[in-house]
Amino acid sequence: MRFTEARPPSARHVMRMVEQEPTCIMQRRTSTKTAGLAAPSASLTGQIGQALPAQAAGSRSTATGPLSGRRILTFNWVIRVNQIEVTRTRNEGFDEHDRRSPENMKALREAFAAGWPGAPMTWALSWRALEGSRPNYQAARRLVREFHDQYGEDVTLIPAAYFANMYNSREQVNRDIHEALAKVSDLMSGGFRPKALVAGFLSAANQKYLAEQDNIHVFQGNIGSQFGIDNADGEGSISYPYYPSTEHFGKPAQGPKDFVDCLNLDGWAVDFISARRLSLGKCKMGKKENGYNSRFGVGPIETIGWCGPDVGLKHMLTCTAAHFDAGYQLNQWRG
Repeated sequence: MRFTEARPPSARHVMRMVEQEPTCIMQRRTSTKTAGLAAPSASLTGQIGQALPAQAAGSRSTATGPLSGRRILTFNWVIRVNQIEVTRTRNEGFDEHDRRSPENMKALREAFAAGWPGAPMTWALSWRALEGSRPNYQAARRLVREFHDQYGEDVTLIPAAYFANMYNSREQVNRDIHEALAKVSDLMSGGFRPKALVAGFLSAANQKYLAEQDNIHVFQGNIGSQFGIDNADGEGSISYPYYPSTEHFGKPAQGPKDFVDCLNLDGWAVDFISARRLSLGKCKMGKKENGYNSRFGVGPIETIGWCGPDVGLKHMLTCTAAHFDAGYQLNQWRG
């Protein structure tokens, strides 16, 4: 996972990144047709405005060096075959292969480069995307290699396309992650090894295995706003980075005895006012009744999906500014 100091893009650039997302209202508890899952993740704190050097993100020691005291945004893009890939051979939800075209991937990368010049992103492939024989997945694997060579971007795994522990034993999740990471290394060649994992949610036991057996010490393994919404519930947690406890993935370690050496990043930067609400519903503002979604914020699936491109884009930019401009100026919180 590569860390980049946040610089909000122009409205035109954001729209290019999300223009393939549907603009109809989407109930995420049902099967939603999305072009892909962009997961902007709020992380450490500090100044805004320029990308970190590529080498700064490559070492764990930078968490107490160049990254310390800064406010950081990571941008991760998921490439999967089905909405939820329950096991290696069974899935839930619809087939998304038509949305994984090389044209879409190139358009996304160009828009990202225009919005955050010089910033790297992370590409996370599911098991089925790593093995898919259809032309779009063959092209996707070729493109992530090209993006790595051109931009220095990380390429990694997303186990089960977000909800691995719902459908598999912890032992099976460990096997899936360990073997899929080896597949990523084979795909990239040249001794490549992913620096991070994108997981949606991952149990504390699997996080411990990830750190001790696969030598990965930073991952997206929690969604702080994921309570009472979506196809799975993460029981809620916190939106800032923490080292998890062996007792529960959503609990920060309390000391050396329960410490898991894997920095856990929140996976969905949201508007904190929206996040106080439970799931989906309606609320009254004066005499007007509005729909709400507890996941409104930087993510286009909920924000543009519910509000449309004009209002949704304003909401995304305002939420980004709240986290990375006004929020930092007001609280000066440092990691």
